[in-house]
Amino acid sequence: MPAKFRLALAALLFTILSGCAGAPAQSAAQAAPVDDAAVRAASWHPGPVAKSHALNAYFYDLGALQAGRLTHLRIVQIGDSHTAGDYFSGDLRDTLQARDGNGGIGTRVAGLPYIGVRQKDMTISQSGLWHYHNSLTDHDFTDYGISGFTAVSRSVGASLSLTVTDPRGFDKGFVEFVCRHTGGFLQIDIDGVTVKTISTYGPDGTLGRIAFHAPSSGAHQLTVVAKAKGIEILDWNTERNDPGVIYDSFGVVGSTAGITQNWNPEIVSRQLAWLHPALIILAYGTNEGAEPDFDPDAYGAMFGKLLYDIHHWSPGSAVLIISPTDGSHQSRDCTGTDCPWLTLPALDAVRQVQAQQAQLHYAAVWNAAAPEQDSGGMNGWAAMAPPLARGDHLHFTATGYSILANALDEWLTAQYTSRP
Repeated sequence: MPAKFRLALAALLFTILSGCAGAPAQSAAQAAPVDDAAVRAASWHPGPVAKSHALNAYFYDLGALQAGRLTHLRIVQIGDSHTAGDYFSGDLRDTLQARDGNGGIGTRVAGLPYIGVRQKDMTISQSGLWHYHNSLTDHDFTDYGISGFTAVSRSVGASLSLTVTDPRGFDKGFVEFVCRHTGGFLQIDIDGVTVKTISTYGPDGTLGRIAFHAPSSGAHQLTVVAKAKGIEILDWNTERNDPGVIYDSFGVVGSTAGITQNWNPEIVSRQLAWLHPALIILAYGTNEGAEPDFDPDAYGAMFGKLLYDIHHWSPGSAVLIISPTDGSHQSRDCTGTDCPWLTLPALDAVRQVQAQQAQLHYAAVWNAAAPEQDSGGMNGWAAMAPPLARGDHLHFTATGYSILANALDEWLTAQYTSRP
């Protein structure tokens, strides 16, 4: 596919899918609560589970956490709008932390990179001037890490603030940035008190990190202050001293797995080396499934390289692929008022390619469409009362995402308990 066409397609998909979970029309405060009755009505259980040895590294660390030999177990998820909205990942995080301990919110994209950004358990604000580079559409800029975004200060004293809504707050964390030979200073405030200032000076395009501890346990607000223009912020993190699970989540609305080719591999490899996750989750496929001219060979080569790179960047991590959920669209050729909803043309092909590459590159696969298939698929979930899917027939309500998160948790638990 010519580069110009790929860019045009990416822009089109971003426009089509920007109403999805990554940039929902409703804010976090407006999001409808999970409907427990609907969850029970559409409950799904995995049944017999084929064991995947690809998850052994994760299960080993999980056992160590449960036995008290490990303080924190980290999961990193990257994906498209289903990840960006932090409904699915947020619900799974809550479930894992309720069972195995709450290590804190974890790492997220810094600031407000797009309208409608939602991150569970926190509120975000900014002051001064900031510009956000998006690795989906801005390919001239190259200083991207695993968040897929970079915030650049455009005024002296510009700040970004994260307020944790959990009453227990946080005890420590870090901010990651890009070094520059023209770098200025970056200041960290915790609950209004300056705790650290660091220079961002360094070799151009390399990763820097400023770690901090809160003056007292249970802090709630982290503020990053750019003391100069041109300071590049990648992500920020808050954690608790309590042992437990930490679940980092990064999603870019409208993206395919190919977005990772736009990231700086030296930055990403360094980030993963610092994070040292037990499990890395890849959750792409909806946007690929919408491509009318999907090329399975080209996708297989790209996706296989991504898996190879991840194992190279983070050799101690297990890798789990969440293959795409069901999804449908209405044909543009239909001009009536009752146009049928048709399954996205390449979804099955995407799932097949991902499964093939998983076998070649030692990764596990969970079929995210399975919980829908017993109750009418995406169209059936959209028609339920209350609906489990949104009107775009691509994304889910809070209740729908809760069902999917519970289903993955059951699948992982079945894998874990079936070990010899």
